[in-house]
Amino acid sequence: MATCAAGRRAGPFAVLSWVDEADVGWTGPSQPTSASSPIASRSFCADCGTPITLQYTSASHEVAFYAGTFDTPEQTPPTYNYHEESRLTWAQCGN
Repeated sequence: MATCAAGRRAGPFAVLSWVDEADVGWTGPSQPTSASSPIASRSFCADCGTPITLQYTSASHEVAFYAGTFDTPEQTPPTYNYHEESRLTWAQCGN
C-alpha cells in the first residue's frame, strides 16, 4: 500500500497491484494520463475521473493498477507497504 502525500489525494492511502507493462492490454480506448509529479504519471477514467494506474518514469516497464478498479480486488492483495514515513497515524495498513 502507498501512503505518500500524492497518493492520498485520491484517499487516505492507495492499494496498488504492480505488473509488467508488457502484460497489459486495453480492450477499449487508452485512458487519459497526467504527469502527477516530476517522477510519475497516472491514468484515470475519462468519464468519471477514477484513478486507474500509476507509473514511475524510472521504472517505465512496470505499471501499478489501483486495486479498487478490479472486478475482484480480493484476488490481488498487497504484499508490502511503502512510504511508511508518510503514513497517517490513524491508517492501519496491515502491519
